[in-house]
Amino acid sequence: MSSPEVIVVGALATKVSNIAPLRYTAEAIASASGSVHYVQGGIPNGEGGFNVASVSEQEAQISEIILADPENKFIILSQSMGALAALNCIESFSDSNVHNIAIAPPLLKPGEIVRSERIMTRSKRVNGRLFLPSYSYARGDSGPGPKTENPLELAMPSNVFEEIDAATPDYWDRVQANSDSGRLHVIMPTEDWNDTALEAAQDLSSVTYLPGPHSLITEEPILRSNIATMVEIARQMAR
Repeated sequence: MSSPEVIVVGALATKVSNIAPLRYTAEAIASASGSVHYVQGGIPNGEGGFNVASVSEQEAQISEIILADPENKFIILSQSMGALAALNCIESFSDSNVHNIAIAPPLLKPGEIVRSERIMTRSKRVNGRLFLPSYSYARGDSGPGPKTENPLELAMPSNVFEEIDAATPDYWDRVQANSDSGRLHVIMPTEDWNDTALEAAQDLSSVTYLPGPHSLITEEPILRSNIATMVEIARQMAR
C-alpha cells in the first residue's frame, strides 16, 4: 500500500510546521518529505506581519493541494480550529480518498469556543485591532523546539469570527455524520482545557483519547506513543 500525502492544518495563529506532534506524525505517515504539506494558522498580511487565517483561506489552500493530485490518497491532520476547514474539504471531496484526523477539534460550538475566556484572555487590542500571540510563529522556520520567550502577535480580522460563526449551527451534526462514515477520526487529548469537547467526544463512533494537553505537546516517551497511535489510525483510514 502506498503512503498517502498528508496535509497538516494549523489552529488559530499557529505555525503548524513548528508543532512537534503534528509535524512528526505527518512525516511518519508520508513516504517522503515532499508528501507533507502545511496549511498554517496564519497568512502574510502585506504589512510585514501575519493575520490569523480564516476558515475559507485554509480551505482554499487544502483544496489546491488535493486538486494538484486528485487521484492520490490524502490524510488531513488538523488541530483545533483547523478542523473546520478540514471538515469542509472531506465533504467537498466526498468521492475521493480524503480523510481527516482532527486533534482537539472545537466541539461542540466553535463560535462559543473562539470567544471563550481561554482565547480572549490571551488576546489584546492595539488601536482597535485584536491580536493573538503565537510562540510557534515566533520560532520562524526553525522547526519544533523549546518555547520562545516572546510570542509574535497575529492580527485577528473580523471575517475569522464571521466564518467560524457561520460554521457553528450544524457543525456537531456534520462531525457526527463524518465520524460515522469513517472519514473523520477525532483525537481528544485527555488534558484538553475544553471540558465540553472531552465529554461530547464520547458520543462519536470514531474517537481516540490520548494523554496530553490541547496541543499534544508532551514529554518524549508519551509523544512517541501518541505519534505511533496516530500513524496507525492514518494507515487504517488510507487503506
